[in-house]
Order: sequence, then structure tokens, then C-alpha cells
Amino acid sequence: MSVLSRYLLRQNLYLMSICLCLGIAVYLLSDLFERLDDFLEAGRGLKIMLVYFLVKIPLIISQILPAVFLVAMLVQLSAMRSNRELLALRAGGISYKAIISFFLVYSLFWSGGQLFISQYLGVKGLEYSKRIWAEDVRGKEYVTKTIHKLWLRENNDILHIDTVQPASGKGRNLSIYTLAQDRRSVVQFINAKTFEAKEGNWVLNDVTIIDPIRFTSEYKPTLKLSLGEAFKSFTLAESRNNPAQLPLWELGRAIHQLEVTGSNVEGLRTIWHGKLSYAFSITIMALLALAIITFEHNVYLNLTAGLVATFLFYGFFVLGSSAGEMGFLPPIAGAWLGNAVFILGATTRLFWRSIAKSTH
Repeated sequence: MSVLSRYLLRQNLYLMSICLCLGIAVYLLSDLFERLDDFLEAGRGLKIMLVYFLVKIPLIISQILPAVFLVAMLVQLSAMRSNRELLALRAGGISYKAIISFFLVYSLFWSGGQLFISQYLGVKGLEYSKRIWAEDVRGKEYVTKTIHKLWLRENNDILHIDTVQPASGKGRNLSIYTLAQDRRSVVQFINAKTFEAKEGNWVLNDVTIIDPIRFTSEYKPTLKLSLGEAFKSFTLAESRNNPAQLPLWELGRAIHQLEVTGSNVEGLRTIWHGKLSYAFSITIMALLALAIITFEHNVYLNLTAGLVATFLFYGFFVLGSSAGEMGFLPPIAGAWLGNAVFILGATTRLFWRSIAKSTH
């Protein structure tokens, strides 16, 4: 590693640590003020409260890291420009391109770190904090989420479930429509008042079987059915409600399994690409900082411009993700819209500056 690289790295790590600590502190303080009364009413000790906020730190880091990286770079580059360090480097034969190359490679490492933190540590920390909040603070069982109006598919069978708890596999009002081979008509209809789904077999209770061709109806107290593929979709049903909380690799498997059953997965694909694009946004922030610093050396103006750009980036990111999930844009285009807009703007500015420098 060159002397310049070590110097830039040391400065940036120092500024990143300060910005991260400040960002985490502000985030935790706002969360503390919002939830303190609930912890006090629950009568929980300080230890539970500390654990709750500590396990949320990885998620906080993953959320604020792009903005923190941008702020740290803007402060660092503004100081270097004000102190004439950039001018001294150019006079010594080191062009601005060398600094750009360093920060691009450096930001890619941070992008990989953000992906790991958000998809592994962040997911586990969020799950643990939700469990603490539900069981220790609210006094409820954590695994009580209920899903309503769920449709599944198993070969020629179409299943409709009125209510179900994915964690226990128990539900009410299950309807199964069995289609003919040409899938143009229903050859059998099964309705169960309650059921319990287990891997490979579903146990149905209070079952009514109707044959619309023969106009017959049969009642059975219990009925066992083998619904393997539907069970896979069923176990993934909760992820449909909150797929953003699934790790990248689990979400990928969920998309594949749901796609096999004929489900629409365009929204999930957008979320999957969005996880990657958000991690890569740190590299976009590096380009953005390098472009902003070419306009002005005043650190306050640069920080203001950077914060405005950050809000605009998040706006484009949310807009593109929403458009992709609703089907207005392809999943890749929607998830990467914000990155594409800002990488185009930043690289255009840097390219224009290099041309202007070469003509003088």
C-alpha cells in the first residue's frame, strides 16, 4: 500500500468512526425516548433494556452507513482541499484520478461489509430485539402472527386459506379446488373448518367433499392430504408479509420456491435486488463526494450539498423500489434506479472536470 493510500485510509477511518458513533447515538437516543415508558411500565431491569438496544446496533449501522460514508468523505476531501493538499499532490505528479481510484476500491470493501452486516448481523439482531419487545416488554408470545386470505397452489390443486398462523401451522377455513387436467373446470371441492399443516401431510378437520360433476357431498371428521409443494409455499407465506427482513440468500430461495408454485415474485425480486443496490450505494456515495468536492472547498457548503443529495438518493431509491414492486418497472431497473441516476450524474461531473483540466 502506497503512502498516499495509507494516509487516506487512516484519515477516513478516523472520520468514519466519529460519524458512526454520532449517528448511532442519535438513533438510539430517539428510540430510547420513544420506548422508555414501555420498558418502565413492564418493570424490566436495565440489563434487558441494554441488550435490546445493543442488538439493534448492526441494523442501525447498515441503515446509516451510506450517508455516514458520504459525510466522512466530504469532510476529509474538503479539509484536504482547504489545506492545499490536493494542490500539492497534483504538483507532485499525483492526479485526482489516483484519489478517485483509491476511494472506489475502498468503498467496494465497505459495500461488502454493509451487505454482511445488514443481511447477517442486522437480521439476527432485529429478530432478537423483536423477540425481547414482544415477550419481555409486551408480555406476548412472539410467534403469534396471523396471515389472512392466503392463496397457494399444488399441481392441479388451488388452495385458499382464510386465516393461518405460519409458526404453528394451524389455520381455519381451508378450501381446495381440484382442477381437471385441462384446468378449465373444477372436478372436486374440499372445505375444512380447521387444519394443521405439517411437512408432507396436512390434517384437515370437519371436512366437506363436494363432487360438482356427480352432484354429491361427503362429510369426514378428519382427512389427511399430501401437499408437499404447497407446504413449502406455506412456510414462506410469512416472508411475503415482511420479505425485507429475510437475509439475501433466504429470500433468493423463497423466490425460487414460490416461483415453482406459480406465484408472482416480481415484488420479491425487486426487494432482492434492492438489498444489493443499497449495499453498492456506498460506492455511489464515494463518487458523489468526489464530484461534489470539485465545485467548492467550503466544508459547510459541501456537507449541505451532500445531505441534499442523500435525501434525493433515498427518494429515487424508494420511488424505484415501489415502481418495481408494483410492476411499473422491471425488478432490476426499479431496484437500481437511484444508483443509476446518481452514478450518471457523478461520473458526468468527474469526466467534465477531467476534460476541463486537460484543456488548461
